[in-house]
Amino acid sequence: MTKPDGVVVSGLVFYGRRDRTSCMYYYLQQNMVDEGGWLDEVLWVVNTDDKDDLEYLEKIVAQEPQRHNLLYIKANKLSTNTYYKVWEHLERGKYYVKIDDGVVLPNAVLRGPP
Repeated sequence: MTKPDGVVVSGLVFYGRRDRTSCMYYYLQQNMVDEGGWLDEVLWVVNTDDKDDLEYLEKIVAQEPQRHNLLYIKANKLSTNTYYKVWEHLERGKYYVKIDDGVVLPNAVLRGPP
């Protein structure tokens, strides 16, 4: 399957934990357009105030600012009831794929009853 011309796809990552993101980062890189994937960019929605976690994320963005961008939302912590604050900052005409930093855990999706 080939990405259509003129379509911009942004990975929308809700970032809160460095330990999860260090693994996920490589999957994101493999799925960038210039690697044969569909992602043109990654928009990191900052959802932590941990100094070390923020420093790690800022290093990622500094390495490739043309691919990675930060979005800071003024809220204590984002949750289901406050996600609308993120949607207000998105650009019309782009496709966004919401990715949570916990999706890389091996057992993140339950298989159902044994």
